[in-house]
Amino acid sequence: MKKKIRTLMALILSMLCILSLVGCNNAGGTGDKDDSAEAIDLGGREINLVAWGDGVFSLLENSDDELTQTYYARKQEMEEKYNCTIVTKKVGASEILPGLRAAEMADTVYADAVAMRTAWAKSAYDEGLLLELGQLFDEDEVNNFYSLGVDCLKQDDGSFYTISFYKENPVENIYYFNIDHFENQGIDVDALYQEVLDGKWTFERMTEIAEQAMVEKNGVVEVYGAQAALSGDSFGHYLAPFGAQAMIKNEDGTYSSGLKTDNMKRAFETLTGTIQNDAYWGNAGGGWETCSQMFQAGTLAMYTDSLAGYVTITQNAPFEVGVLPMPKASEEDADYTYSAMTLNVVAIPAAVGKDKEVAQAIADMLAYIYAPLEEDASATLERKYGMYCSNEKQVEIIVNAGLSDNFVFTNYLFTGLKSNYDNICGSTMKSILQGTTSFRAGTDAIDEAWQSIIDEYNDSLK
Repeated sequence: MKKKIRTLMALILSMLCILSLVGCNNAGGTGDKDDSAEAIDLGGREINLVAWGDGVFSLLENSDDELTQTYYARKQEMEEKYNCTIVTKKVGASEILPGLRAAEMADTVYADAVAMRTAWAKSAYDEGLLLELGQLFDEDEVNNFYSLGVDCLKQDDGSFYTISFYKENPVENIYYFNIDHFENQGIDVDALYQEVLDGKWTFERMTEIAEQAMVEKNGVVEVYGAQAALSGDSFGHYLAPFGAQAMIKNEDGTYSSGLKTDNMKRAFETLTGTIQNDAYWGNAGGGWETCSQMFQAGTLAMYTDSLAGYVTITQNAPFEVGVLPMPKASEEDADYTYSAMTLNVVAIPAAVGKDKEVAQAIADMLAYIYAPLEEDASATLERKYGMYCSNEKQVEIIVNAGLSDNFVFTNYLFTGLKSNYDNICGSTMKSILQGTTSFRAGTDAIDEAWQSIIDEYNDSLK
């Protein structure tokens, strides 16, 4: 997947605008554009972009960050071109789909554009809540659009409904660790970075480090060495190094259940072991938010989070923070495997399409603003993260993550089957992970029902 994405980027990095409206000659570079194509005058109209999360929301705000400044300048260009003001409104993640549905029922417009996760975009599109962007342009112009999630989101007939959102690398399985605590426990951080770069960072090695980082007094753990595997959406990150997926894509484009595969069994054997090790904090008492809070409080020495949150996490922590990849299943594996639950994309609500000229203008703005920078991808990552990290080895680890060809996505989230997976598999997978249910008994109990849901999805693809 990642390799396909980077190949597409190389082919069309310099031209991501809509030819009939922008006529731009460098959409992926400095933001220079050719105004030979006549733009409609929106008469000072506000273009409302609803976005979730700080990372998405802050993209179009001015700041001292060089990368954000580039996107902010593009926003200003589009505002001048179309005589409009682009206004961003931050909402909670759980508000977007209900908001779109309520607006549809009331025959109103929820927003002019929505920045959301691909999993939500898939569900919204299936419900008729998002505009199919191919309605606005002819075939040649559509081919100039670039969607970062094209393999997952583009329809069989070539239609599409999202525009790429390129601010953050989608890697979501990075381990953050407390450098100060590691060093106090006698762990050589620079040597640990070198182990990672030498390909020796495995789950077995992580357990050794977790045990060394754990602090226990009078039988009570004061600092846990690492976070164990969490159930729920983020579980897919832990499965990735083992080549395990709840859904397996077949050569003909259909899917099958992956619950009973050897790779899945191997993953559970390893991950259940981490939960049962006293050096790891398990998820019986809470989920990801608890881990994040414990990390900031200094009672959890290492936990997983998205690379997109790097700046916020490192700046908020009262100690120096380091980064490690999700470990390999074994040292023999060729490379580390990175995963993402989903990607950030921008879509246009279907109701906006009632005014085709306005919808075209909005699509043009978004495609221009969100175009990737015209520079080497490694240079982008080095510049972005190097501003906040002085350790060259740590920056190299981050760059390797961003450029890795070993990149997988949690399939059931892209296919809109999240709620089905949660209902059928969620509690049983958690029981297997915590060791209260055997792998065989657990997967026997849910595999048939899960395959039935997948079969219904396969039928919808025909």
